Amino acid sequence: MDSKTNEALLEAYTQEMAARAIKDIEKYLEENPLAGTELEKEQLLEKVLHEEQQAEYKRNIAENLLEEHEQLIKKAVKMENELKMVESIKAERAKLLQMRAAEQEEVHGKYRSMDAMIRMKRETEELRAMCNTEK
Repeated sequence: MDSKTNEALLEAYTQEMAARAIKDIEKYLEENPLAGTELEKEQLLEKVLHEEQQAEYKRNIAENLLEEHEQLIKKAVKMENELKMVESIKAERAKLLQMRAAEQEEVHGKYRSMDAMIRMKRETEELRAMCNTEK
């Protein structure tokens, strides 16, 4: 449920509680004609006012909790997205490191091949020099 729906439900609940309290007072006064003194009426009205204030207080607490809940959900979604991004970056980094290692291995292979060719060239030149000196 979204916050507007929750707020509407809370408001309807508060109004329903106030209406019930007033009906209860009216019913009590109808059933107890002797209880209709001003003092008792005032006490009952104070009680209703107190209950309405309690309902309003609880409604405010519920609204604050709902708002806090929504903020926590947003924060959790943001953190989840950041975590996915970090995981994606880690995967990309691992892939790049793997590619770099393969490239380095290829370069080292080429250097070994060039070293071997240089060594063979030197050996060939030495053999030619030996052959030329023998002639």
